[in-house]
Amino acid sequence: MAALGASLSLASPSTAQDSEVTTVLVQVTDETGTGVSDQEVYVVISDGDGVVEDFTGNTALDGFLRIADVKVGTQYTAAAVTFFEEYPYRSLETALTPGVEAVLPLNVFTVGSDASNPHINVLHMIINVLQPGVYQVIQLVEVLNPGETAGFTGESFDGHEIGLVIPVPPTAANVAPVEQIGGLDPSRLSLDGNRLVDLRPLPPGVHQMVIQYELLPGTGGADIELTVPYPTAQVTILAGPGIDSVEIRSDQLIEQPPATDIPGGPFAYWTSDVLGSGDTLRFRLGPQRPTLSTASWSLLALAVAFLASAVASIWGGRSPGEPQQRALFVAQIAQLDRDHDRGRISGSDYHARRGQAIEQLMEIQSGHSVTPNSPDA
Repeated sequence: MAALGASLSLASPSTAQDSEVTTVLVQVTDETGTGVSDQEVYVVISDGDGVVEDFTGNTALDGFLRIADVKVGTQYTAAAVTFFEEYPYRSLETALTPGVEAVLPLNVFTVGSDASNPHINVLHMIINVLQPGVYQVIQLVEVLNPGETAGFTGESFDGHEIGLVIPVPPTAANVAPVEQIGGLDPSRLSLDGNRLVDLRPLPPGVHQMVIQYELLPGTGGADIELTVPYPTAQVTILAGPGIDSVEIRSDQLIEQPPATDIPGGPFAYWTSDVLGSGDTLRFRLGPQRPTLSTASWSLLALAVAFLASAVASIWGGRSPGEPQQRALFVAQIAQLDRDHDRGRISGSDYHARRGQAIEQLMEIQSGHSVTPNSPDA
């Protein structure tokens, strides 16, 4: 976290001549409502385009950290970040108003002595055809810890306690977290056969983790296995692009109507019934056509497109935002990828603008309306 603080401290505030000031009050409390003292907190001030200023401090005995004389400009917001018992916690962004104290509640959870009891609400796989016999997979796992404290599973790996197990097929290659989306820390992950283990305690509530990997069954296809470590309400699979591009056969999967509302699709779509802890999902994966063209969508663009537009329609109960806005942001990300590949924009500009577009897509998924930037800006 020191690295984060160092990088933020390099940002120079961009304030207008008529900027005013306010006070930001952060309160760090545990699951009992008790203030956490001497907790290092990072407060980030943003203006909608990026970070303009940051502050670092430790909470007092009551869990409060007050920062005075914070400059306020148009659309300025504040958010607080802290690492508590090895897990990062972030407050909601709060709009800043001159002269009005902004209060940022930051709730953390102590690590309990009892083993946690995770459940998987949904494990969603997007299988993207790269070329004949080569498949790229985005895997989103939504995990619930129904307890009241953070905890470990009771298992250990290489002398470290395990907070969460994310299943992957034993034949998966190049397994890695999608850091821009999921709440994973690569430095705290280890690959143990067909399991990606997170060595941090799992806090209460719902958490989404996104990983990527490749499956290489060859042009003749292969049997794929996925063993779930916890009770799993459902596994869903999207495969494409194009509903006839992939053949999946399994007695455990039910084919659904194609998913046609995802950019880059349509995608063929399957769902499973409930799986118990330790159950294995088996399916045959192979090509349905002898020749397939290389997918033009980048991995991350496909992932954010799915998160922004497919979750609500497939799982239900979540706002997808405005379809036009989603399509514009996804198109913007794809255009940035093309411009970067062709050397039209610098690496720093590419990463900054791409990261901003991804954050805005996530805001749409949360139900907030945002305005896309022009890719040529």
